[in-house]
Amino acid sequence: MVGQEPVLFGTSILENVMMGKENATKKEAMAACVAANAHSFVSRLPEGYDTQVGDRGTQLSGGQKQRIALARAMIKDPKILLLDEPTSALDAESEAIVQRAIDKISKDRTTLVIAHRLATVRNAHTIVVLDRGSVVETGNHDQLMEKAGAYFGLIKLASEAVPKPMSNQGDVPKEKEFSAYEKSNYDVARVKGVYEISRSKYLKSMQEGSQIEEEEGEQAKMKSYRLSELWNLQRQELIVLLVGLIMGMLAGAILSLYPLVLGQALKVYFYTDMSRLKREVGYLCLILVGLGFGCIFAMVGQQGFCGWAGTKLTMRVRSLLFKSILKQEPGWFDLDENSTGVLVSRLSVDCVSFRSVLGDRFSVLLMGLSSAAVGLSVSFKLEWRLALLATAVTPFTLGASYLTLIINVGGKLDNSSYAKASSIAAGAVSNIRTVATFSTQEQIVRSFEKALSEPKRTSVRRSQMLGLALGLSQGAMYGAYTLTLWFGAYLVKQGYTNFGDVYKIFLILVLSSFAVGQLAGLAPDTSMASTAIPAVLSIINRRPSIRTDRLKGKKIETSKPFDIEFKTVTFAYPSRPDVIVLRNFTLKIRGGTMVALVGASGSGKSTVIWMIQRFYDPTQGRVLIEGVDLRELNLKWLRRQTALVSQEPALFAGTIRENIAFGNPNATWAEIEEAAKEAHIHKFISGLPQGYETEVGQSGVQLSGGQKQRIAIARAILKKSKLLLLDEASSALDLESEKHVQDALRKISKRATTVVVAHRLSTIREASMIAVVKEGTIAEYGSHDKLMASHLDGLYSNLVRAETEALAFS
Repeated sequence: MVGQEPVLFGTSILENVMMGKENATKKEAMAACVAANAHSFVSRLPEGYDTQVGDRGTQLSGGQKQRIALARAMIKDPKILLLDEPTSALDAESEAIVQRAIDKISKDRTTLVIAHRLATVRNAHTIVVLDRGSVVETGNHDQLMEKAGAYFGLIKLASEAVPKPMSNQGDVPKEKEFSAYEKSNYDVARVKGVYEISRSKYLKSMQEGSQIEEEEGEQAKMKSYRLSELWNLQRQELIVLLVGLIMGMLAGAILSLYPLVLGQALKVYFYTDMSRLKREVGYLCLILVGLGFGCIFAMVGQQGFCGWAGTKLTMRVRSLLFKSILKQEPGWFDLDENSTGVLVSRLSVDCVSFRSVLGDRFSVLLMGLSSAAVGLSVSFKLEWRLALLATAVTPFTLGASYLTLIINVGGKLDNSSYAKASSIAAGAVSNIRTVATFSTQEQIVRSFEKALSEPKRTSVRRSQMLGLALGLSQGAMYGAYTLTLWFGAYLVKQGYTNFGDVYKIFLILVLSSFAVGQLAGLAPDTSMASTAIPAVLSIINRRPSIRTDRLKGKKIETSKPFDIEFKTVTFAYPSRPDVIVLRNFTLKIRGGTMVALVGASGSGKSTVIWMIQRFYDPTQGRVLIEGVDLRELNLKWLRRQTALVSQEPALFAGTIRENIAFGNPNATWAEIEEAAKEAHIHKFISGLPQGYETEVGQSGVQLSGGQKQRIAIARAILKKSKLLLLDEASSALDLESEKHVQDALRKISKRATTVVVAHRLSTIREASMIAVVKEGTIAEYGSHDKLMASHLDGLYSNLVRAETEALAFS
């Protein structure tokens, strides 16, 4: 199956393709990529087929992801092939090549295709036209055209949308139809110094070059943390925490008083006077009950106050971490260590480690010290000789217990491996349909186990050392007990003391060791904290290279749509200046006009969209709005003026109304409904049982691709921004919906400066200007008519001919 929204896993390109078939070879994977028109761009990547695609494929463009997904389906060689808008993310020429590959692999197998681009299905044996869940027409292309029914209407609508080539161009020989594509797509491989325009460069650049030097400093910071940082975070609950610590000290003191009562009880049982024995036992029982209630009070106070302070600290750290994550620049999320699964683990698990260092750890530490101090004081009062011996052997018992603690803290967890495993698990769970379709459960499990193999080896080594430490700890402890009892017996024999006092001192030693044992029991939490806390603090303290929280910066006061200008922009990802993404890119967009960016998949079109939103800053040159450099503008203000509808619409878990209202949180019901009507989605929403209060599910899983796209468009319409950015905004829509949405976008584009990235040339035929992007530069620029007339065999005219050929139905 190939879905409308291609799903890739956070591994290499090769592994993603090989997931389509069990025990597949690299040769088979490469052959599948050639068939899917993906081999060309993959081979140009710095790491080729070993390139990591990132969490959910974020390192690749939409078209590149779609071709990888197609290759994964092709390598499977299935009996049944399911294609849900398999070419929606491709440009016309790529679509034509991939469509021929699909037609080829569809032979001798059952194929079910869902498509809005009717050219995709015109060669199908049977075409089924659906309307509101019912079949309205069935037949092949010729039969349905003869009926002149619903299918005929869709064909007519599609034909009207096709840009017509200039009449004076004459016929173009078939062998030249794809010549521009060969130039703009395949020949890039031999252009020196130019690389595939994809976000994988950012990943590569962050892993090589200057990152090696930066990583050394970052790793040094991540290995440790200052305790003062934690106290500053806990400052608001300091009084409550201190009360909890005092309660812990009280509990420790009470524990040391128990041996006195128990020792006295042992002494009482040797009385011959029964009335005195009963009276003494009664007193001792009352004292034990009192100590018990005191211990309950102290323990509840310790756990309650320290637990409350720890919970508040966890909430505060979690809130700070989440805010810091949202402030980071988009490029930061491209790194493997900042994938979705890793960040969720940081928020859900690592933040809890903070409480184990302050409240949990110090309360038990002070309880142990209090118990030892009171116990030794009482011991010296009872028998100083035996107390001296107990004091002498205490370092052995404490040292053995602390050895266990040191072993646990020293053997730090391999957080990077756990992070990778978390990312694999998160990707598999969130994309369970794709996992089930390709039956890759076992392969996912193997990848998961492989990610855990290194921490497993580390854990085995640490467990062996911990076992040795535990043996030494227990041996030293029981050796100390034996020596204490032997010396006590000697003192009793010599008449220096009595058995009751010896027993009291012995119990004090035992209970003191027990308190220290509790402290050692916190070692696993402390071990986790030693790696988790620096990782969390490094994110909280990180200052993004592009900051959104600055209140400074200019705000342009004008009611008119903004002029945009790219002034000789050269762009390379910061850590890899040798990888050129945009080269001397110059483009001027007048306010209130629509400029379309077209070109082969991965040519740099989306990079322009990102830079207008200032996701990245140019290496050289400037990006200007109304003549003001973006770096001088207030970033929050800039993004409030910008509305984006991307190729893969992003919806949040919540209701449809809430998702549309993200465009303008202060919008009224009437404004939300009006935006939905303009996006041609109101009728569908009204037909749902809960209407606008329908839950869309995580990432909008309850809706189809087209429905999600229209809700995203409604959100952009509601924002009423002065900059409208459309990155394949109508790629997921059927022709009828696309026509209505294009009308809506045409209306709002009149009150905004609009930049459109499109593969369907029919969606940009009315654009004021069209820029053809090739290898990060503008190869052709002008209106549709101008480009068709002045560049008879140019890139744009060849793209138009390819789309016209693809949509030549009759």
